[in-house]
Amino acid sequence: MAVVRAEERSAAAGITGVARTTGAAISPLFVGLMFARPSWINVPFFMAGILKIVYDLLLYKAFIAIPPPEER
Repeated sequence: MAVVRAEERSAAAGITGVARTTGAAISPLFVGLMFARPSWINVPFFMAGILKIVYDLLLYKAFIAIPPPEER
C-alpha cells in the first residue's frame, strides 16, 4: 500500500481483494473434481502454488518502478 497514493489505496485494496475472492469462490468447483480422482489429488496444491507465484510476480512487475513515498 505504500507505493499507492493515499487517495487510491482503497481502490488498490479492492482490486487485490477481488482477485483473491474470485479465486477462493471458483476453486472449490475444480478442486472437488480433482479430489474425486486419486491420481489428480496433488494437482490443486501445485496449481495454487503456481498461481500464487504468478500473482506475486505480476504485482512486483507492476510496482517495481514506483518508489515508496519515503524515498521520493
